[in-house]
Amino acid sequence: MNRTAWLAGLLGLAVGTALGYRLAPRNQGSPLPESALASSTAKPASSTTVDTKVPDTSPLNLDSLSEADLRSTVTEIANQPVSKANTTQLLKALQAWTRQNPNAAWQWALAQPPELSRQRLYAVISEWMKTQPTAAIGAAQSLSLDQRRDDILSHAFQSWAAMDLQAALQGVKALPDNVPNKEAIAAALIQNTGLRDPTLALSAVSSLTDSETRIRITVKIIESWAENNTSAALSAARKIQDPETRRLALLEAYTAWTFKDRKAAFTAIELEPDPATRKEALKDAMQIWFMTEPFAAAAYAAQRGDPTWIHSTSGQHFAEKATPEEVDRLLSLLPASKERDDFTRNMAKTMIRLGQYPRAVELLNKTADSLSRDSQLNTLGRTWSKENLPTLSPWLRLQPASLDRDLVTLGMVTQLARNNPRDALPWLSSITDPSARLAATKNLAHHWLKLEPEAGKAWLNQSSDLPPVHQAKVLENGGKPFVDYTYDDHLATRWPPK
Repeated sequence: MNRTAWLAGLLGLAVGTALGYRLAPRNQGSPLPESALASSTAKPASSTTVDTKVPDTSPLNLDSLSEADLRSTVTEIANQPVSKANTTQLLKALQAWTRQNPNAAWQWALAQPPELSRQRLYAVISEWMKTQPTAAIGAAQSLSLDQRRDDILSHAFQSWAAMDLQAALQGVKALPDNVPNKEAIAAALIQNTGLRDPTLALSAVSSLTDSETRIRITVKIIESWAENNTSAALSAARKIQDPETRRLALLEAYTAWTFKDRKAAFTAIELEPDPATRKEALKDAMQIWFMTEPFAAAAYAAQRGDPTWIHSTSGQHFAEKATPEEVDRLLSLLPASKERDDFTRNMAKTMIRLGQYPRAVELLNKTADSLSRDSQLNTLGRTWSKENLPTLSPWLRLQPASLDRDLVTLGMVTQLARNNPRDALPWLSSITDPSARLAATKNLAHHWLKLEPEAGKAWLNQSSDLPPVHQAKVLENGGKPFVDYTYDDHLATRWPPK
């Protein structure tokens, strides 16, 4: 449903590609990430330790210490058993040391064991960024991949953006040209800023040079904003100058509102001045409503006289949880239309996937004749014969002669011929519809020629009853994989384009 839910994954991939510039989670109440305050899983340096008093690490006392005393304090705490309390005290002392001599604190953190260095480097870089961002970025860039350069540099830019987004974006532009995807790094910083200050983030979007990226980030900001303040998000979306960006942003805002308050959202959508946006927003809202209250949503669509409001793909989800009686009840609410048939065929698709083949046929019988219906019955025959052939054969024998039976048999013959064409021969003779039988015969011949060229050619020439023109076509395509060339398109002759 969410048109930009993929964006987070895309940005994560793009930023990760850019030497792994991934955004680390930010603790709003502290310059340190939550991970830096979590208890470490590393084992104590020694199983027998002396119970020493933890130094007083209140900011006032720490900042009054000399650099030498801070080094000693940090070293003393680091040598004590690892615990949540000790880790918290250590990071506070390390940040105080950074405020006095960031290079010394940085070198100390770099020298720590790999399993402990990350959170300690985080503590230093976040504090260093407050006073000397350019120097801190340079230090992070000098790291190797093994020293977690990607994570540390990402955290540095995130810390910078939290203090000054524009300065951080300028810092991204100043990165060396050999750093890939700088645009994606900037986009991620703007998107992250949008979670706490959407107005600021929207004002920074124009700095992105790629138009597609600008659209995506703008829409994502509006979407996140609407989850907390829908009216403000809608107001901001309406002020967007680019028509396509404005349309997508409005749709995301309405979607977020529908999840929060469906009735209020529907009322607002009905008042949307742009007809195209209003229609699309209503369809999106209907899909959300249908997921939770399918009968009420279907009744509303019928009342409004617009079956296009029911998304056909919703049929797959509905069929997974509905009883046959509930399916019939829902279909009775929808007027006969192409949309209703599409919805029903999607329910049949779910039944095929679940192995409920007779039920799928029942659903397809509720749809109007069409090439799509023919094709689905053909697919059903292939899938059923592949997954549960012992139940298909007796079912077919009980069916009266009809095109439906012929189409299912066509799929069965095609699937059987893949491994043993001779097993398919008895069923081929039971197909009475000319188009279906022609397709089945040519499919069977195609597979037989692949498996047993001589026997297949003999059957094709002597017993297939195919006219010479069709025999020649099969031989012509004999070298092509069946997946690339199928003769089922003969069914299209039953439903020529209007």
